[in-house]
Amino acid sequence: MNVIWVEKVVFVVFDNINRLADIARYNGVFTQHSLNIPFISLLKQIKQRIMKNITPFLWFDNNAEEAMNFYTSVFPNSKVTSVSRYTEAGPGPAGQLMVAAIQINGQRFNLLNGGPGFQFSWAVSFVVECENQQEVDHYWKELTADGGEESQCGWVKDKFGLSWQITPTIMEKFTSDPDPKKVSRVMQTMMKMKKLDIQTLQDAYDDKL
Repeated sequence: MNVIWVEKVVFVVFDNINRLADIARYNGVFTQHSLNIPFISLLKQIKQRIMKNITPFLWFDNNAEEAMNFYTSVFPNSKVTSVSRYTEAGPGPAGQLMVAAIQINGQRFNLLNGGPGFQFSWAVSFVVECENQQEVDHYWKELTADGGEESQCGWVKDKFGLSWQITPTIMEKFTSDPDPKKVSRVMQTMMKMKKLDIQTLQDAYDDKL
């Protein structure tokens, strides 16, 4: 069966499920309470699975296994899903990790031991959305440990050179407010920070500084 065709069908059905249900109810096919809720839930899961088809592929020199263990220790909802190793055929040393797949909060990452040819930079980063200051403090501490680097506005670089943005979820509210004065106060306050402090940003938003 054509996978692309299946994906299109799932998206069409999901995105039109309410309209289809209204039509069916109008024609007496079923009542509002007889709608098959588990089926809708299944469609949602299928859609989410299809949408997660972009996987970051991270190139390390020779320490991808250390990075695998590090990231799955820093993020609570994470796990190693697969590991492959080089054989005598190379190009890496036999037994060394070749590619590891990990999941962090449902997002897959592939880690490769590819040699010293490429380096990470600030130009690519991953946003860690934090619900509270405790989470901000945790990720900031863990990701800057053992040689990591602090930067401005919630940005850090971990010991492998990978960049992260440790961002409170409430920042979306602060920076998308229709009042430009509120946004300006928050932005001016944030630009003076390294690790973001939610209460201070809230005070700026409320004009209490």
